[in-house]
Amino acid sequence: MDGKIHIKIPNFKFQIPKKVFLFLFFIFVLLFIFPAVSFAQQRGPSIKIKYDAEYILGRQGDAKVNFKIKIKNLRSDVYVKRFTLNFPSNFKIFNLKAYGNAGELNPKLEERDDRIFVQVELKEPSIGKGTENNITLEFIQKKLVRVEGNVWEVILPTVDRKGEEVESYSVKVVLPDDFDKKLSISKPKPSYIRGNTIYWNDVKDKVVYAVFGSPQYYKVDLRYAVENSKLAPAFVYIAFPPDTLYQKVLVEDIKPAPSAVKIDEDGNYLGKYFLKPKERLEVRFKGYIAVFSQPRDDYLKILPEEFNAQKPYLLRETRYWNLGQNVLSIPDKNLSTREKARLIFDFTVGRLSYDFSKLSQRRIERMGAVKALQNPNQAVCMEFTDLFIALARENGIYAREVQGYGYSQDRRFRPLSLITDVLHAWPEYWDEELKIWVPVDPTWQDTSGIDYFSSLDLNHIVFVIHGKSDTYPLPAGAYKIEDRKDVLVEPVSSFPAEDKRVRFKIERGGVFKEKYLLKGQNEEITIKIKNTGSTFILGKNLKLEGSGLNLSKSNFYILKLAPYQEKEIKVKASAFQEGDAKLILRLGEERLGEVSFKIRPVWYKYFLFIFQNYLYFTIVLVLILLPFILFIARRS
Repeated sequence: MDGKIHIKIPNFKFQIPKKVFLFLFFIFVLLFIFPAVSFAQQRGPSIKIKYDAEYILGRQGDAKVNFKIKIKNLRSDVYVKRFTLNFPSNFKIFNLKAYGNAGELNPKLEERDDRIFVQVELKEPSIGKGTENNITLEFIQKKLVRVEGNVWEVILPTVDRKGEEVESYSVKVVLPDDFDKKLSISKPKPSYIRGNTIYWNDVKDKVVYAVFGSPQYYKVDLRYAVENSKLAPAFVYIAFPPDTLYQKVLVEDIKPAPSAVKIDEDGNYLGKYFLKPKERLEVRFKGYIAVFSQPRDDYLKILPEEFNAQKPYLLRETRYWNLGQNVLSIPDKNLSTREKARLIFDFTVGRLSYDFSKLSQRRIERMGAVKALQNPNQAVCMEFTDLFIALARENGIYAREVQGYGYSQDRRFRPLSLITDVLHAWPEYWDEELKIWVPVDPTWQDTSGIDYFSSLDLNHIVFVIHGKSDTYPLPAGAYKIEDRKDVLVEPVSSFPAEDKRVRFKIERGGVFKEKYLLKGQNEEITIKIKNTGSTFILGKNLKLEGSGLNLSKSNFYILKLAPYQEKEIKVKASAFQEGDAKLILRLGEERLGEVSFKIRPVWYKYFLFIFQNYLYFTIVLVLILLPFILFIARRS
């Protein structure tokens, strides 16, 4: 043994010392066995990759996928022997086939760590600078399309490209023939659309997300359990789902019906209930909710007036929306609201990490913005929301919290967590340029990789809005006496017809009630308008037309009128001619009805007063005259 290893090469013969051989062997392992990417990070890129993914969607939610990968060698001493792609485990792959430069390949499919790995060993790979290796994968991918209610939701995770030199990543989606749903949401925005094919070129995002159809419809069944533990009667308000800029509510039934309804400063829909001492009460709300991808035109009309009433408190610090001693300000004051919000959003997503271990906890302690900064790895949706709002308000951006329901089929991908039941929280900021509320979701961007800043999706259902208070009112699912499921949400394909009935009645004090008015005198009339229909009335003018009457005011603006809600309007009416008069009511373009009055002279009220109270006057007269009658009777 001479301690040397002999290597034979045609027409050459030489000897290499053993230590030198081991060093060269180590270099060989780095070049040909370990992934080229890790080597390229040390000595510059060794390959450049081009991805072309084609998804041919089927009507049952599955897709035929053609995945083409072009690998270009940038150096002569490095080439690719093996290539691996990975996908989320919930995207099942079937009938996998692979092809390369030399023909059909034998791909390997493996599932581990919530991922699916596709590995391809190349046959006779091309070697040399400038040469190319082509890989084509063909397979059926299950659960790629979610057909829920009225929409199709398509989620296309891109491959993990860390450490790679990517020339381009393009995605093509081919829709079924005669597909009748339009693209309503796309993240990122498509490069172009031709017929039933949508193209995304040079994709940088981790996920291509597309929604077809809008709005999405949900059937909801909510239960609220409340208890009066006191020894005295009490009133309690329960928050039902409200109408918002992106949401329309249809009330099917509320049992028992509230004694009164009001809409608070933030736009919450509150029902009032009276509880006896120690009484327990269960309230059940049944209805439908439509969620829109774009702001509602009918709500945009009332938004400026609603927002102006909210402005005074939308920059205040609260218990959970403050930064303490931390000062995180945006230096460039010339940025638009959207640009500032983007910086705050990116900081929040980059700073916090979602703590999936908290999903198993029945109750989660809310930390607030300060503690979230101190414990960035223990965040759930509340912390992402609180930090965004605190940062936004600190930098002069009006912001608020929305608590509600995030419809999700995969809680690892888009988790739900808030107090009790399966609730979710996300923030909204006011865009000063567009003059609208813009909802964003830093939580789901962190967990899914989908862009939740440029737009939301159709899976966010609002239960309550928190602008003035960071805790009140409580959302559905948080009114609990016992442990049970109180929030049931189901996507449906249609929305019931709206019931737009409005009831009104006229009330007057005094002896005349509704029927009579006095000639030449101003009489106060109370008009009560109640929404007995199933949907909100938004931005309607109530117009009063007096036939034979002069009215102190004829137009009243109703900003919002919720189902079961009643508004009271007072107006003074006068008439200068005896006879008949009418009061006609119109709400918007709809004629609600009319009320007839009899116009009488002033002396008529005294006559009517005596007539209506003749029994009272008779008794009084008898009591007054009784002593005299008795006295006369005795004398006689």
